[in-house]
Amino acid sequence: MEQSQPISLDDILSAFRTMDGVYKRDMVEAALQRREEIVPRLIAILEEAVADPDRFLEEDDRFDHVYAVVLLRHFRAAEAHPVIVAAFSLPEKQVDYLFGDMITEDLPTILLHTCGGSISALRAMILDPKVLDFCRASALQAIVYAVAEGYVPRQEIIELAGTLFTGSETQEGSDFWSFAAEILSFLQPREIMPVIEQAYENGLIYEDLISLEDFESVLSLSPEEAMEGLKRHLEKNSPKDIHASISSWACFRGDNDLMAPAGPADLFGSGLYGDWASKSAGKKAQTQKKKKRKQAKAAKRKNRR
Repeated sequence: MEQSQPISLDDILSAFRTMDGVYKRDMVEAALQRREEIVPRLIAILEEAVADPDRFLEEDDRFDHVYAVVLLRHFRAAEAHPVIVAAFSLPEKQVDYLFGDMITEDLPTILLHTCGGSISALRAMILDPKVLDFCRASALQAIVYAVAEGYVPRQEIIELAGTLFTGSETQEGSDFWSFAAEILSFLQPREIMPVIEQAYENGLIYEDLISLEDFESVLSLSPEEAMEGLKRHLEKNSPKDIHASISSWACFRGDNDLMAPAGPADLFGSGLYGDWASKSAGKKAQTQKKKKRKQAKAAKRKNRR
């Protein structure tokens, strides 16, 4: 009886390259058994995407970069962190098409579990106005998670947070400040509450995402309770079973309405991450709301005069 030939790295990566609606479970399992060999190849795929993202956009069914980032998260591959940060720092059109809902649902733990305990690249990402605001918010979530992991002192993140609500961090009408406020609430930011309260007064924080009353509820917890809640949140959003995590995506559930066009933004489905991302109802819905929010902010300012 002939023995079956082992699956080659080229076979694995070839299977990952094209989205055909079928989850490549066997190939993912084969990749899991060959970490040392496959990590450099996965990094090379992301390097290619960063160097020539338009080429990936031209290939509507290109998908190997998606398998790459979830596998690199699972491997906790710190050597991949620089190229992952670079990939999610691409211009809006490119990063949105390449990664879609991963930006708000999976990116925080992708960044955390590949950072190797260093948040320097994430700090730079948060402060870079050229990076998509949703990616910046996910980087902020990652460094808040880093506090729970013991990678960085809470006070260091609070000091950074105190600089994020001046109103000049991004364009007017962005939800960046609202996301930042909700994310930072996990750390009970008592020291910078005057800054956050001023941000509400200035119309930067959208109260439907998080209100001052929500902050009061968080601040009423003990520090131990708040940290335990953060650790539970991190655990919930750090998939242990990579097969269950990926196979649950809408693109692998046979929903034909979600299969065209093939861009990841239209394929992933929601619910993997939740909280601030789900409340935002996605980037497209937020764009539609901006005009109404600006009008509401103008009315609030008028009423305060």
